[in-house]
Amino acid sequence: MVSDPALRDVYVPHAYPEQQADLGEITMNYAEAGDPDKPALLLIPEQTGSWWGYEEAMGLLAEDYHVYAVDLRGQGRSSWTPKRYSLDNFGNDLVRFIALVVKRPVVVAGNSSGGVLAAWLSAYSMPGQIRGVLCEDAPFFASELVPACGHSVRQGGGARVRALPHVSRRPVERG
Repeated sequence: MVSDPALRDVYVPHAYPEQQADLGEITMNYAEAGDPDKPALLLIPEQTGSWWGYEEAMGLLAEDYHVYAVDLRGQGRSSWTPKRYSLDNFGNDLVRFIALVVKRPVVVAGNSSGGVLAAWLSAYSMPGQIRGVLCEDAPFFASELVPACGHSVRQGGGARVRALPHVSRRPVERG
């Protein structure tokens, strides 16, 4: 595997030039459109998606916004980091992207799992980074039953959810 995402043989011509931002642990691939004097808008794709899915909409949105559309880690031409894919890692990558590339408050719009990340940013980004959030078809109620940390979906789902069989991260020996 080629270590530099920009050198991977996945290039397809697009209406907007692809750019890369070094965020420390990863290199994030993105595209941008619109006038830098207009409000900033960050588009976050769904799981396994790419900024390419926003390409057609970017032209329309660029009339009113300075649009940034990203490839999350492990997607498109951004760095691949096996065993390092988590909501917190994706979210912290975006916090760094906003701080290092956008450099001003931004409206965030995410589709599906990108919507979950948009909500994550509204809670955990640096103060003043987020102006507003749009969560498009975000699977908020499909959370993990047994998260690595924090509350599980069972807490807010009432008795029916708590009655679901326990799901373990390790195989359970039955005897």
